[in-house]
Amino acid sequence: MRLIQWFIKQMKSEPKKKSFKWTISENKILSITDVDRLRNACLELKEEGIRHQKFFLIRDWFMIELGLFTGLRVDEMRQLKVGDVLIDGRQSSVVVQNGKGGRKRSVWINAEFKRICKEFFILRERSGLSNDPDCFVLSSDEGEPLTKRALQKAFKRCLKEAGLSEQYSIHCLRHTYGTFLLKAGQNIKLVKEQLGHSSVNTTETYISLINEDTKAALAKLYKVKKRESKPTRKGIIENDIIPASALSVEELIQRACKIMVETPEERWKEIIEFCEENIPKDDFIE
Repeated sequence: MRLIQWFIKQMKSEPKKKSFKWTISENKILSITDVDRLRNACLELKEEGIRHQKFFLIRDWFMIELGLFTGLRVDEMRQLKVGDVLIDGRQSSVVVQNGKGGRKRSVWINAEFKRICKEFFILRERSGLSNDPDCFVLSSDEGEPLTKRALQKAFKRCLKEAGLSEQYSIHCLRHTYGTFLLKAGQNIKLVKEQLGHSSVNTTETYISLINEDTKAALAKLYKVKKRESKPTRKGIIENDIIPASALSVEELIQRACKIMVETPEERWKEIIEFCEENIPKDDFIE
C-alpha cells in the first residue's frame, strides 16, 4: 500500500529540473583588434551613406556603436526609442523600458558614445527622419521599426565589410561589452546592473573570459617589496661568529670606524654609544 501511495505521489509531483550552467566561449566575443576593424569599417559605411544619402548605412554604423557601448540585447536595441536616449544632462544614459522579464533599467554611457548619439540624431534629421521621442532609433528608411532578423542581417553585412568571420551573431556585441567592461573596472556589480542580469551568477560567467588577466592579477597578489629590517646596534657592530666581547680594543675601534664610513649620519650616534659601552674609558685617547 505504501509503495502505491509513493508511486502516485511521484507521478503527481513536478519533474526535477536539470541544473544548467550558462557559459560563454571565446568565439562569442570580439577581440580588441576585431572591435577596431569593425568600427573602422562601419565608419566608412557611414561616410558612404552620407555621400549617397543611404540612411540604412548610417543606421548600421550606429547599431554597431550602440551594441558595443551599451551591451543591449537585440530586442532591447530594436525597441529603443529616441526618447530613451538621454544625452542632454551631465550624466547620460540609455533607458531600457522593457528588458528581459519586463524589467526597466538605465544603462550609463560615456562621453564618446554621447557624442556618437548626437551625431546620429543630426544625420537622422538630414535623412528626413523624425527625432520625436516615440520614434524608433533603429528604423527603416521610412521610419518603421526593424525586426530581429533584419538587425541580424545588417550585422552580418557589417562583419563582411570588416572582413570578419560570419560565425559571430549580433549578440556578440553584448558579450564583448560585458567582457571589456569587467576588464576595465573589475566591478562585477556594475556589469550586472549595466547588462540587466537578474542574478550575479550570470554575470560571473564573464570572468572566465578574462582568465589570462585573472592569472596575471593572481601572480601579483601580495607581491610587495620586502622592507629591509633595520639592523640593531648589536647587528651592526658585532659579527655573527665573533661577539664584540671577544674583540680587542683596537679591533673594536677598527670595526666601528669601518661601519661609520658606510652608515648614514643618523646612525653615528648609535655606534659611538656602543663604543662607549664596550671600550674602557682608559683606552680612549684624549
